[in-house]
Amino acid sequence: MAAQARFEIPESFSLHAITPSHIPPENVLISDAQAILEVSASWQAGKVHQNIKTFIHRESEGDQKSSNAWHCTVTEIQKDEISFSKLWSKLGKNKVRHQKSYVAGLAKVARVKYISESQSIWTMLATYPPPLSPRVFAVYQASWLFEHSHKRRGIVVTLPVDLSSKDTQDLTEVEEKGVRGRFVSVEHIHELDGDIIEWRRLARVDPGGLIPKFWVQRQVPNRMIEASLVNFLWLKGLKREDKSGDSGEESDQLTDPHRGRLPLQEFQDRQGNRPSSGQEIQETTEYASTPQGASSLNSS
Repeated sequence: MAAQARFEIPESFSLHAITPSHIPPENVLISDAQAILEVSASWQAGKVHQNIKTFIHRESEGDQKSSNAWHCTVTEIQKDEISFSKLWSKLGKNKVRHQKSYVAGLAKVARVKYISESQSIWTMLATYPPPLSPRVFAVYQASWLFEHSHKRRGIVVTLPVDLSSKDTQDLTEVEEKGVRGRFVSVEHIHELDGDIIEWRRLARVDPGGLIPKFWVQRQVPNRMIEASLVNFLWLKGLKREDKSGDSGEESDQLTDPHRGRLPLQEFQDRQGNRPSSGQEIQETTEYASTPQGASSLNSS
């Protein structure tokens, strides 16, 4: 039997930052997203924490030290915990803006270019305790919602954008200053049979700076798990507020005014579901997560 051809990651999802004028057409992004989402089901399985599974894909054999690895988390959510509509309203619409409510150290978020109802360019400034330098992320983000056989599914694509070119000088002026980090991600929120929603997140990261890439890659799975857990708690908090008739803004009980989200241990204590000793998620002051929850480290 002939060997199965190796899947090539679409060029659309390169970590090379693109200028706004070179953003691929929507139909190309949707097609490429569906292709990589489908093949991610065969990626190498990693650790499992509660209802979150992790997977990894390296674009070349033995590629342990570069940023070429793709990481994936798959979370199954019960509809009675978080509805599809609630998930999509926070993850599929202006996701970057919502991330400021729960991502630690995300100091500033700004939409610098509105393209359409489903597409925008954003800049984000992430700050960390000294001696780490601030990080700047410029991204294009697009989302699409589909329905087939009474089942809804949504796709969110995030690409790194270069705002330093001459044709984007007006956008460069509003970009924050800091070490430039880059990440690309594809997310899929899908209603399955029964009362299950699958949230699949694929991400690839290049933190920039002088931090060893192999160390960064080792941290990504834990950080993506942590980001999913914190995001889930935030969404559940919004659900409680909806039931109590509050305005819908995030509760002070759910966010730390100095960090922007609950520390991992605190929210796990509240949930009563801290990882077992064999699954402990390490927190270090040397680590700083990207807005997508994947690892990002900066030089001092």
